[in-house]
Amino acid sequence: MKPLLRIGGASEDEIESFAFADKTDEEIEIILEKGLKGLLSKNGNGQKVVPMDEIEKYIEEGWEYVNELPGDKAIVRIPL
Repeated sequence: MKPLLRIGGASEDEIESFAFADKTDEEIEIILEKGLKGLLSKNGNGQKVVPMDEIEKYIEEGWEYVNELPGDKAIVRIPL
C-alpha cells in the first residue's frame, strides 16, 4: 500500500501517519484516486524523468520503465 500512496503523491510523513486500520477500502480508493488524478494533471500522462541510477527504486515503488534518455536519465510512468 505504501508504494501506491507514494505514487499517488502522498508525502513520507502522510504515509507514515496513515492509519490503514481506520480506513475502509472505499476511503483508501478515494485517497489513491485523488492522488493519481493530481499527479496526472501535472504533465497529462503520469510520466516522469528520473536519474538512471534511481530507476530500480522507482520500479520497486510501482512505476513502470518507459525508455532511456541521454544524460543517464530515464522515463517512468504510472501503470494504468
